[in-house]
Amino acid sequence: MMGNELTARVTAKDVEWMAGCGQMTSSTKCKEQGLKLNLEVHTREGLTIIFCRGRVTYRDEALALSAKVAELLSQSKQIILELSGVHVMDSAGLGELVVALVSGQITGCPVKLAAPTPWIRQLLELTNLSTAFDVHPSLESAVQCYGGVDADCPQQHASA
Repeated sequence: MMGNELTARVTAKDVEWMAGCGQMTSSTKCKEQGLKLNLEVHTREGLTIIFCRGRVTYRDEALALSAKVAELLSQSKQIILELSGVHVMDSAGLGELVVALVSGQITGCPVKLAAPTPWIRQLLELTNLSTAFDVHPSLESAVQCYGGVDADCPQQHASA
């Protein structure tokens, strides 16, 4: 896969599409009964975006996110976790983010974080996980860096 070709194919219009403003090649919405987490998956040309809404906390919600990422790793070239809708995350949620990061490194499918709320961003910085993850201020920024060909994009870290 040629990185420059890929960047040319993923445009701002694609970001709108991935945010739900267009026709989806593949989309899955899942909100299991009793969970306080909604995961909406959009996939296009190997780029998978998981829109997370709600809380990522101990037990069911954290495990649901981890299971969804694990399911998608083999089907994707890159995963972006869009976190603007996550209002609560605890140590279990952080732990599952690390599991996603390491699993992505093992399978060769980078996992990036996009649009974390100020509180989630502060949590990532306090735990020093902001240095392990490729964290983007917006979904558009993360999508533009898809493939790592943009000079302004940080390189994927070698280890968590």
